[in-house]
Amino acid sequence: MANRIKGITVEIGGDTTKLQTALKGVNTEIRNTQSQLRDVEKLETLRTAAEQANTVLANGEISQEQYDALQREIIELE
Repeated sequence: MANRIKGITVEIGGDTTKLQTALKGVNTEIRNTQSQLRDVEKLETLRTAAEQANTVLANGEISQEQYDALQREIIELE
């Protein structure tokens, strides 16, 4: 059975500038991707709302201006 060694800290005194720069780039890409994913989720929700808005507009329950505003927001996200 292998013995386990606990509580050892190893410190490497090297230059980590390139690593830090690379990680900064990765973090930026992750934030951008998360933002785009939120936009996609919002777009799907708006498309569902637009389908419902077609019916509601036909019944006269919302104005053409409200419907157009929804359509503009969808176009902006696309």
